[in-house]
Amino acid sequence: MIELRRALMLLGLLVKNFLRRLAGRGAPERPTHGEFSRVIAELAARAPAEAIAAIETFDIPATRPPWLDTGIDLGPEDQVSLFAVGGVTLSRMLDIRFAAKNQLWYRVGEEGEIAKATGASHTFHADKPGRLYICGLFVGAWADKQGRLATPRESYAKGDGGISVGVVKWRGDAEAVLGAIAGGAAASGDRLGESARLAARELTHIRERVETPAGWFHFWELGASEIYARRPGDHGSVMCCHTSDNAGILQRDVDCALTPSTRVKWRWKVDTLPSRYAEDTLPTHDYLSIAFEFENGRDLSYYWSSKLPAGRSYHCPMPGWENRETHFVVRSGSSELGRWFSEERNLYDDYAAAIGEPPSRIVRVWFIAVSAFQRGEGQCEYADVSIEDGGRRIAVLDS
Repeated sequence: MIELRRALMLLGLLVKNFLRRLAGRGAPERPTHGEFSRVIAELAARAPAEAIAAIETFDIPATRPPWLDTGIDLGPEDQVSLFAVGGVTLSRMLDIRFAAKNQLWYRVGEEGEIAKATGASHTFHADKPGRLYICGLFVGAWADKQGRLATPRESYAKGDGGISVGVVKWRGDAEAVLGAIAGGAAASGDRLGESARLAARELTHIRERVETPAGWFHFWELGASEIYARRPGDHGSVMCCHTSDNAGILQRDVDCALTPSTRVKWRWKVDTLPSRYAEDTLPTHDYLSIAFEFENGRDLSYYWSSKLPAGRSYHCPMPGWENRETHFVVRSGSSELGRWFSEERNLYDDYAAAIGEPPSRIVRVWFIAVSAFQRGEGQCEYADVSIEDGGRRIAVLDS
């Protein structure tokens, strides 16, 4: 019955995607490399004299594995802005495609640690001297933090589309120069052209950047995001989560034993679910969850499902994650969205039921948000996350 339901749901998705393409609502056309090069050149022309130390544009097809040498050398504290347009399609049939904002990575030096842009434009300080490298499509899994691939390079042959990237190395403060470009166009009465809009968008991005919550860090394999923020809420300080056509994992290390009496507790309010379908297939695998990672490298991810019943568990449908992550439905449906709920689960029993023989220790807590497959939106808040065993309590997130 479950396999029949999944087959019918996928058939419905295929029909929907076919009708979208038939109506001309498929993947948007991206500017040609020449068109985008002219936009980046116009941005340079609008900049104050000598404000730009280096500027280049690159066209990166989806079939090209990482990494691309930009030819731009950076010194310590040099500021660089990246601007990207386009997107890549991994399956036209299933409508799996990702915008440039979800694909752009960079590193400084051949052995530098990789980092992900947090949007379609992104400004950063170089943390050391070295050559700047960029990646326009990441498929599968990284082998290490230097950006070597665990995924076969042949996987890139299946990609379609690509992104164009403008790289600007500033001479001086990036925020000031971007402000001058956007402000100069507005002050002159000139309607903002695409280059000035790029500058204005990144200026806003810099000024409204969401900082990583204290005590937490981003899962390096997915890179940084601006999905999570600590803010005052109706029930004290909460962890806010807002995902929109993107994905991110926020983590915190813990070290505690997993025993038959170990319980995990949290409060949450889910306002918007990112999937309208059951989340147990790849093209519908958008969800919001809190997860607990164990010493064996596996994690158990508790989430609120759109369609699947509470108590249902399944291994992750993403390639490479099936033996790593297991999902466990805590709540289901939309009738109780927008309300605060307190949850309490016996982590040992849930692991045994969903995965098998439990390991000995819990090593990490995750917040997970995915909305990139259906390119929708999800929103929730978490509070008072703890791990308890007997008289011992580990406060993971306190109000």
